[in-house]
Amino acid sequence: MAVPGEFDIPITFAAVRRGAFDWSGWPEHRKKQMTPAKSDHMCAFMGWIGEANKFVRTESENELAQVISGQL
Repeated sequence: MAVPGEFDIPITFAAVRRGAFDWSGWPEHRKKQMTPAKSDHMCAFMGWIGEANKFVRTESENELAQVISGQL
């Protein structure tokens, strides 16, 4: 993590506790596509994108941002 600090590059993150959301009300055809693990991952990703968007809109109004996503 030395490189982002050295160049003052912001990093955002989000986390979701596994099984924190109740997906039992989803339609049956969606349940086959979206497992609970995928749904939790989707929520964490949306939270992360929201934090990055908030930072760019409030701290760097005249800048562009690039999202780089990877799975650990």
